[in-house]
Amino acid sequence: KKEIKVSADKAVNTIRGIKDNNTYTIRIEGFLGKKLQTSIGMELRKKNNCKIQLILSGTTREITESAFENCNCLINVKLGNTITVIKRRAFSGCKNLTNITLPKHLTIIHEEAFYLCFNLVSLELPSSIRSINRAAFAGCENIINFSIPAKANLKSIDEFVFHGCRALKTIELPDKIKILKKSSFADCQALNNIKLPKQLCRIETFAFNKCYGLKEIIIPDNTHHIERSVFVGCKNLKMISLSPVLTLDLFELQSCCSHTKIIQRTLDAQKSISLIRYLDIGTYIIPIKGNLNIKQQRLLGNSIRKLNENIKIYLFFDGITSLQANVFSDCNAIYGLEFTNSIKSLTPSALTNCKNIREIYIPSLNSCETDIERLINLIGHQVKITINL
Repeated sequence: KKEIKVSADKAVNTIRGIKDNNTYTIRIEGFLGKKLQTSIGMELRKKNNCKIQLILSGTTREITESAFENCNCLINVKLGNTITVIKRRAFSGCKNLTNITLPKHLTIIHEEAFYLCFNLVSLELPSSIRSINRAAFAGCENIINFSIPAKANLKSIDEFVFHGCRALKTIELPDKIKILKKSSFADCQALNNIKLPKQLCRIETFAFNKCYGLKEIIIPDNTHHIERSVFVGCKNLKMISLSPVLTLDLFELQSCCSHTKIIQRTLDAQKSISLIRYLDIGTYIIPIKGNLNIKQQRLLGNSIRKLNENIKIYLFFDGITSLQANVFSDCNAIYGLEFTNSIKSLTPSALTNCKNIREIYIPSLNSCETDIERLINLIGHQVKITINL
């Protein structure tokens, strides 16, 4: 094993002169601009019979696009702490790269930066990271451990970022992440443990496609949108605990997870008031557990009244004893109401001018006092009312 220390301006000639079938540690000091990185990469691609550990130290600010793409001689890379950006396909196709030490101040990893680095086993991101772009680690099929610091200011996992990381078993995501984009973890066949971030709002289509190792997953309370086919091919998934405020096609979810127990958690009164005000466009089934006093009913009604006209809500009350006068009047986002046996009184004016309400389910008129005719008149249009006689 030979160690070489060289300045940036002499790096190209030095690499050109190294002999095949040897192992080298090459430390390059100084600033590496785009042209110099490209030239170094060209020389490294000619040394496929060597094993090289590359150390970049100095004042370089970024690894440029495709700089070290398909450099199969690289087995280990250590990047200097002045580097803040790794550009598109910078190390893509480095099939013998087993380890890379990332800079402490790295902020952006661009698309396909480590695409098809087959032998990369583990990676630790710095807390400074704020963007991981499309397919950055796709096809890294032997990566087992991937660490993202809890303090990282990362807002989303982009499309295909971990697609095909078939050996990845566990990953914990920072709580600031709000979106898991299309196919972000698709074909992560060994993934058996993933804790989703508390602030996660949206999971896009095929996000966990063919994650055979997943046995259960808990969707956080703030997750309002789950797109189609998120869990398709998850043949060993036994349980999904769904967010209580959610827009998704439950029938579609059940068809692609026919073997899975699907549980939708309930909200208590206070959480329902705070979560509903932040809903985005969509259709929501909202189960609310426990009784709501008159003040809570009015606050809930005020939150619903302010919602976008393209939002549809179906409320399921489990524990409420009465619905008071005018609490949901002019709540045009309400499309349906369902009550359990706890309901004892439904004041007809509670739903005055709810122009979009289509159906109401009441368990029994023997236990619930109301005036059905007056209720329909105050709503202002025909409503399907189901009563369990």
